[in-house]
Amino acid sequence: MCLISQTTKILKRLISPTSSTRPRVSMDIKSWIKFILKRGDLPKPCLIVAISYLKRIQQTYPEFYLDMGNFHLLFLTACIVASNFVEDRCYDIKSWSYISQYFTHHAVKTAHLEMLNLLDWNAYIDEASYNALVQE
Repeated sequence: MCLISQTTKILKRLISPTSSTRPRVSMDIKSWIKFILKRGDLPKPCLIVAISYLKRIQQTYPEFYLDMGNFHLLFLTACIVASNFVEDRCYDIKSWSYISQYFTHHAVKTAHLEMLNLLDWNAYIDEASYNALVQE
């Protein structure tokens, strides 16, 4: 199974089936993943690390949930944090808002800070956790 399909499958399990808010972005999960990977020029390890962040937040904060109303911004933000962790050179927040085409600089900046707070400013992913996600 290709990484995009595998990622889509994992993320669909994380998303709450009862979404009360309408998505701001009209793309489905798989299309959004492809869009962000291509426009952000992200390597595949960033995708794995981003998923790890979303899973960690859900485990730490049971009241946190992904739905189709917040998925696009949260996935983008997880990719930004992952890119900052994995890459030596990465885009700034203003560039990410341009890359996304759907979110303002302020929205991306605010979501980025919130994501870091939810992660307790700990972007580290140990090798065992990374490998477990690759095998999933």
